[in-house]
Amino acid sequence: MKMSFCIIATLFCLFCISPYQSVYGDPLNSNEVKKYLDDYTLNTPSKAGAVALLHTNTERQIIASGYANKEKKLPITTDSRFHIASLTKMFTAVIIYQLIEEGHLTLDTKVSHILDSKVYEKIDNFGDATIEMLLEHSSGMPDFIGSAFDEAAINAKNHNWSAEEALNFIQDTPAHFKAGSEYAYSSTGYVLLGEVIKLIEQEDDLNKIFKRRIFDPCDIHNTYFPPSTRPRASQLARGYDMIGIHMRDVSDIMWGERLADGGLVSTAEDLEKFLTALLIEKSLISPEHLSIMMDIDKTLPDHAPGGRGLMLLNHYDHSGAYPLYYGHFGLYLGYRSAAFYAPDTGDMIIILANSADFPTHTMLEKLGILAPLK
Repeated sequence: MKMSFCIIATLFCLFCISPYQSVYGDPLNSNEVKKYLDDYTLNTPSKAGAVALLHTNTERQIIASGYANKEKKLPITTDSRFHIASLTKMFTAVIIYQLIEEGHLTLDTKVSHILDSKVYEKIDNFGDATIEMLLEHSSGMPDFIGSAFDEAAINAKNHNWSAEEALNFIQDTPAHFKAGSEYAYSSTGYVLLGEVIKLIEQEDDLNKIFKRRIFDPCDIHNTYFPPSTRPRASQLARGYDMIGIHMRDVSDIMWGERLADGGLVSTAEDLEKFLTALLIEKSLISPEHLSIMMDIDKTLPDHAPGGRGLMLLNHYDHSGAYPLYYGHFGLYLGYRSAAFYAPDTGDMIIILANSADFPTHTMLEKLGILAPLK
């Protein structure tokens, strides 16, 4: 009996541990992450900083390196706040699925049947795009983020852009393709999804909606759409970016802070709570909609991240050497971010940097998380 128990226990350990170690290589470890962050903060033009949260089956660490404010020599801390940019899209998508579950709309609902067509009628494909197309970036609508909007935001740094004002920059711009036929990443769709949320909720303050639906249930306390007041909160890491030929502090430029595609500020720990609730505890939306959110469209090209509210890493890798990671990348004026979780290994990594030159993809490749594109 004792020998049988030992054999069973040994087999259990092999099945639990070996696939992760042999199929996916060495586990992530905080020493590698710290070495990379320290090297970046010492040897890059911005000389800014970053925070990385690493959560595996064997350890949990939050690593901070570099400056939150270069001018005042204030260091980044583990609870520093950052613009998380397009990581906001995950939150927005969750609320859309919640509204679907409550019967307010469906994936096939045309956005023009909800929002005022007179406001957005000059956006090509607006009349044909469905909620699903906006979620999966197949609407074909051009991205409002680009040279014209960027320049306007930089020149009018204290202007807090509304959805209508931001999307005016793509009026009469031709769509990339027929709605629903291909893939092209576009923040425009998530700006519109935010307006759908506000209209259904009859509430113009996204903070109130996100707090009730996500922040409070997830015990999230340091995530928000920033107020228009200045100066910035002291916990926000100053953001640095190239303007012309000079690296500048761009923290006070309002680059779409009211918009549901990328306006949120957050911390590494808050993002960990969100990914845990969504992908581990599975408590924010139904299993059916979580499956849709995580779905991989096999017809997508390798460079397309797939998903309907989430990005996927390594879906294009067929070697079996890399697990699928679910989450999102973000790029904001002066900030970069990434937050991903791999269900097959239990690994979670969150990276927040206060400089647009942070090489997020390169770091993930060097850590063995991201499979290189062939």
